[in-house]
Amino acid sequence: MEELNKITTKNKKNLIKHILLGVLLVGLLYAYELFNNFSDSYTIAQKEFISAKKENKAALNKFKKAYENTPEYKEYLLVNEKYKEAIKKHKSIVDDEKFLNFKSFQLFSYEFFPTLALLLYFLLNLYKNIRNNIANIGSMFVHFVFIMFAMFKLTWIFQPFEDLSKIEYYSIAFISAGIISIGIWFIHKREQSWEKKVQKRLLEVSYHAMLNCDEDRVEDMAKIIEQPIK
Repeated sequence: MEELNKITTKNKKNLIKHILLGVLLVGLLYAYELFNNFSDSYTIAQKEFISAKKENKAALNKFKKAYENTPEYKEYLLVNEKYKEAIKKHKSIVDDEKFLNFKSFQLFSYEFFPTLALLLYFLLNLYKNIRNNIANIGSMFVHFVFIMFAMFKLTWIFQPFEDLSKIEYYSIAFISAGIISIGIWFIHKREQSWEKKVQKRLLEVSYHAMLNCDEDRVEDMAKIIEQPIK
C-alpha cells in the first residue's frame, strides 16, 4: 500500500511538471508579445526626427527661393539631379531584391523554412501516432496546437494581414495552453493506465510463478515479488 502511494504521488508530480512544461512551450511561442516593438526613447526620437525633417524642408525651400538665380544654386541643381537618379536606381534594385512581402529571399527563407520544418515535424509525428495508436488523444491535442501555430505563421508569410491585438494574442496563448494541458492530462492518464496493466500482468505472472515453483523456493519467490518495482 505504501509503495502504491509513492507511485501515485510520483505520477501527480510528473503530471504537474509536464503541464507546466506544456504551458511554458506555448508561452514561448507568443512571448514576443510581452514586449513593445520599440522603446519609449526610440518612439520619442522618431517623432523628433520627423518634426526636424519638416522644419529642414521648409527652411530649404526658403533658401532655394532666395538663391535660385545664383551660380551656386545652379550647381546644386546638377548635383541634385544626380542624387535623384541614384535614388531611382536604388529603389529599382531594392524592388528587384524583394520576394513576396519580404525585402529579400534570404529574409523570406528565414521565416519560411524553419516554420515549414516545424509543421512537417509535427505532422509526421501526428501521422505516426495515429498509425501506431489512434487512441493516443493526448498527443493529438499537443500536436494540434503546434500545427495550428505553424499554419498561422505560414498564412502570415504568404498573405500578410493586420497584426492582432495583444488581447487577442493573450487569448490565443491562454487557449493554446489549455489545450496543451488537456493533452498532457490525457497522456498522463494513458501512462497511468499502461502502468496499471503492467502491474496487473506482473502480479498474474508472479501468481503463476508461485504456483509452479518448487516448495523450497516459495519463500524466496515471495521476497522477490514483494520488492518494489522501479
